[in-house]
Amino acid sequence: MSYLTHNRIVILIPSLFMSANAGAMHHGKGLKPPINLAQLEEQASARFNEADLDGDGLLSKTEFAEADLPMQPARSGWRGNGKKQRKQHADATLEEREAQLESRRERFAEANPEQAAQREQMRAAMEAELFKLMDTNADGQVDPEELSQADKRTLRAQAHKAAAFVVFDSNDDGFLSLDEIPNPAERLGQLDKNGDGTVSRREMRKGMAALRKAQK
Repeated sequence: MSYLTHNRIVILIPSLFMSANAGAMHHGKGLKPPINLAQLEEQASARFNEADLDGDGLLSKTEFAEADLPMQPARSGWRGNGKKQRKQHADATLEEREAQLESRRERFAEANPEQAAQREQMRAAMEAELFKLMDTNADGQVDPEELSQADKRTLRAQAHKAAAFVVFDSNDDGFLSLDEIPNPAERLGQLDKNGDGTVSRREMRKGMAALRKAQK
C-alpha cells in the first residue's frame, strides 16, 4: 500500500504562486491601464475593513480565511503573446514541465532574489498546510483512501489561505494588519515611472517587457 509522506506531498502542488509583480501584470480579468493607484489603495482598504468583522483593525485567522482578499496584487487583464509558450507547456511531458519550472525558478531567483525567497517561503508553507489538511487522521502520512477522498481544489484553496496567513503575519502575533497584506497599489506603483499616481498603458507594457526578460 502506497503512502505519501510530508516530503512527497510536493508532487501534488502545482506552481500556484507567481511573483507579486507577475500576478499584477499577467492573465485574467481585472484592472486595465490606465490604473489610478489612489483608487486602488482605497479599494484595498475598503476590502480589508469589510473582512474585519469585529472592527478591531486586525484580521484574525478566521476572518482572513472567510474574507475574499487577494493573495497577490490584482491582475491587469493584459495578456501579451503567450500562446506559443502555453502550447509548448500543454504538449510537454511531466518531466519536461518539471524541468521547465525549475529552470524558470532559477532564472527568476537570479533576477529577483528577494521575491524568489518570498515565493519559496509561501510554497513551503502551502505544502505543509495541504499535507495537514489531507492527513485527516493525523498519523503523519497520506494514505490512498485520504488521497482519493480529498477534494484537492478545495483543499488547495484552504491551504493557500492558511499558508498566506502564516507568511503574511510578519510579527507572529496571530493577526494581520492592513500593512501586512500584499498591496496591489504598492506593487503596481513600481511601474509608475513618472510618478503621476497612474500606471499608463505604456508603463504597463514596459514593465511586462522587463518581467519577460527577467524570466527568460
